[in-house]
Order: sequence, then C-alpha cells, then structure tokens
Amino acid sequence: MGRTLRTARVGEKELSVDLVAGTTTVATLPSHGHSVISTADGTEFIMAAPEEGVRKSISVLGITTTTVSIVVRGSTAADVTFDKAGGTQITFAATVDMAVDLVGINSTRWQVTNIRPDNVAANTTGVTVATS
Repeated sequence: MGRTLRTARVGEKELSVDLVAGTTTVATLPSHGHSVISTADGTEFIMAAPEEGVRKSISVLGITTTTVSIVVRGSTAADVTFDKAGGTQITFAATVDMAVDLVGINSTRWQVTNIRPDNVAANTTGVTVATS
C-alpha cells in the first residue's frame, strides 16, 4: 500500500504563513503549512521534525546578494534528512525568489518534491540540499 497524504490535525492550520525577518537567534519553522522567509542576512532556521504525509513549503524572498545564504536545517543534531542521500540542510543562495516543497516520509526524513525555480538564471548556487 502506498503512502497517503493526510489533512491537517485539530489545531494545525492547513496553510500558515510566517513572515520571518532576519534575526540573530535561530528561529524554528513549523513542520506544516507554508513559511515565507523574508530577510537580507544569512539567517539559520531549524524546522520542526516531519510527520508522515504532511506537506511543507518554504519560500525565500528578498535576498539581494549571492554572498548571503539562508539555511534551513532539519534539526540541531543533524538527525533529520531532506533526501535519500542524507542531506541535512537546505540552502537558499540566489538573488531570485526561491521555494521548496517537502512531504514528510517519517519522523526523521523529508522528501523534496519540488524546487523553484529549477533553473536559477545566472546564479550558480540557488537552492541546494546537502550535508552541513
């Protein structure tokens, strides 16, 4: 039997938008809904652990230089991965608006289902999934 996507549980929002400006503290992103990160500095975010079948999307807006990277980590202990190759962080590093869509496979693994844009124009970095 294949995996099924579930609807939001009681107390969860099906779509939540977090407008997160740059901060010196590490911010936590929820494991469901949509988060919009709007910052111009190299902020790091920790995402709550995935739940099986739950969708999550992250959009990054407002990076004005390729020397700045926004990093979203699966956890502080690097025990949550974003792909089957064991990537522990998603890095956004381009001057265009970027987004990534995820679905929870289990409590320790996200699956990347879409990265936008898939071709980040003249930028050589864009959205990458890698180990920290």
